[in-house]
Amino acid sequence: MNNKQVLAPHSLLKIMNNQQPANQTNSLQDVQDVAVAAGVGAVAGAGLSTITVGSISLVTATTAVGLSMTPLAIAGAVVGLSVYGAKQVMADLQKGKLSGLGATAAGAVSGAGVSATVGGVSLAAAGIVVSYGAASIVSAGAVVGLAGYGLKTVFDKAMKRDGKRTDVADVVEPQQFQRANQ
Repeated sequence: MNNKQVLAPHSLLKIMNNQQPANQTNSLQDVQDVAVAAGVGAVAGAGLSTITVGSISLVTATTAVGLSMTPLAIAGAVVGLSVYGAKQVMADLQKGKLSGLGATAAGAVSGAGVSATVGGVSLAAAGIVVSYGAASIVSAGAVVGLAGYGLKTVFDKAMKRDGKRTDVADVVEPQQFQRANQ
């Protein structure tokens, strides 16, 4: 089997439809799902910045900061990862696991802390200013919590071998590990 695999368009459709391609493991599929989700979100955020809206500013009570393409692409990637995280939370709820809800709640509590510290936040873009109150910032915190949970689950799945948690040193062949340390 070749280590360098190129995904054909039909393989991407299988991944998006949650069907497993014949020659890939579940952990590789999860990594691809995360990469697709983050990539689509980043492209959407960058496109929002450059093509649609142009200049965007984040305004608080004491300061205003201009947002360029990079922060908007990162925000888009976080939203994409949160979609993957929400998918994982739903799958975990069906199995009776509640840890995903805990991560979402922790994100929401963090958002409440940011809202209490910073106060009201507004976004100014293309001559329009939109004000966001505490509920919007708490919701944004929950989205970040979902994104973090999605990353945690994909890393956990990637570090399992034969159903057991493994260490990086266990995954690499012992001879390769010794050579790398010399």
